[in-house]
Amino acid sequence: MRNEHAGHSELSRKGFNLRAVFDPVSLPSDIKKNFIEAGFELGSNVRVVLIGMGGDSLWSIINQEYIGVSDPFDECSIYAAKEVSKIYWDDPNITILYPGNHIVPLQKLGELAGWSYPSPLGIGIHPKYGTWFAYRAAFLIDAPLQVTKPESHPSPCENCVDKPCINACPAGALDSKRDINLRKCIGQRLSESSDCATRCHSRMACPVGLDTRYSSKQIEYHGSRSLESIKQWAAE
Repeated sequence: MRNEHAGHSELSRKGFNLRAVFDPVSLPSDIKKNFIEAGFELGSNVRVVLIGMGGDSLWSIINQEYIGVSDPFDECSIYAAKEVSKIYWDDPNITILYPGNHIVPLQKLGELAGWSYPSPLGIGIHPKYGTWFAYRAAFLIDAPLQVTKPESHPSPCENCVDKPCINACPAGALDSKRDINLRKCIGQRLSESSDCATRCHSRMACPVGLDTRYSSKQIEYHGSRSLESIKQWAAE
């Protein structure tokens, strides 16, 4: 028997404290078009579920239960999505969209959920967690789950006068009136003995979500993985 509340509670217990449910038929036309062109059938009972983590909610679980796994966050997220959907939401055959090979507009879905607003850093910023949040999984489920209401908060950047993130960037890659200069940012990260290699000074300087900031070990973990991706990209 379907138990929506218990499913959400279990996801929260597993470290996924950000959750949103969408009716794909009611999504903006450009997002809905992505699903249709990918060949997904969007019936009346189909929902898109987006789950994420804010702060270090998932980090302790990863370190306890997924030691030695090559992609622990991905594996943990996929397992949680499948388990909760099977046990609580009566669908053992969900379609995992992310992580995976499907093109999913995560940022747009995050904005619709009220999780994400544009920031000078080129990444979304959450009103509570600041930049210390991440999308962990998106999936299609054949169950008429209740569509969640979007979080309603003002953008934390709108009333930020000092913009400490901009001044903290040693590469001068940030500007409040323009998009982040990725050439400068990547160049700084790849430079020899760069102290930007695995952590972003601008991100650390942002005053939003200070009490939910990742631990030093988690920052190092994510920073090292993104640096490896950048090195692979630069070598191609």
